[in-house]
Amino acid sequence: MTAPDSSAFDHSAFDPDTFSGRVRLFPIPNVVMFPHVLCPLHVFEPRYRELTQAALAGDHLIAIPTLKSDAPTGDVPNDAPLDPIACLGRVTSHHRSPDGRYTLLLQGVGRIRLAAELETERAFREAKATLLEDQYPGGASADVACRNLRDQLLAGFRDSLPVATAGNDMLVELAHSSVPLGMIADIAAFAFLIDQSIKKQLLAELDVVRRTERLIEQMPGAGHRTHRVRTRKFPPDFGLN
Repeated sequence: MTAPDSSAFDHSAFDPDTFSGRVRLFPIPNVVMFPHVLCPLHVFEPRYRELTQAALAGDHLIAIPTLKSDAPTGDVPNDAPLDPIACLGRVTSHHRSPDGRYTLLLQGVGRIRLAAELETERAFREAKATLLEDQYPGGASADVACRNLRDQLLAGFRDSLPVATAGNDMLVELAHSSVPLGMIADIAAFAFLIDQSIKKQLLAELDVVRRTERLIEQMPGAGHRTHRVRTRKFPPDFGLN
């Protein structure tokens, strides 16, 4: 396997210039999705089967917003309050069962800011959204700082994984690749089983340096690295709607 770079994640299938600004909303309790990661999903609710059908017939895009802290954690009503920053995903593969259920593999392609929710006769929610970009500091000193943060992040990620996991192979490739710091931070944030509220903060943080520093603070043994934590199963199990 070759070392990953920005093109290793199939973003070529998503063209920001053709993004309509209209997104289908698929809020899932206790799921915070990040750009660049692959998230498997089981889709069984009728409204989200309809959403999936619409996505597959169109641009293949589905937005995964997070629920505000006071939102319910069971079946999500269509008026449940949502956080303004969400992850936009693209269906990279799918299978439809005879009973109408779907299994999807969704790849995060970017952050979006949700604006006005749209009136629709569909069973699922839709909203207007704008694409957001990672923000990097400028200058030679900032480049050095980003490289140092990259090294710290990869070291912390490596120390926190079990000795033998598929994630270690991924880390070796990341360490020898030109993958941007923001992408590594998003992959690490998704992989760690950290507090959901912190994950939401990391998703909402566009400044890559601040995002990475906050993530490093959450790693075990920050500063001396003597402990390990449980990490998300790699690859992850399918999520349920």
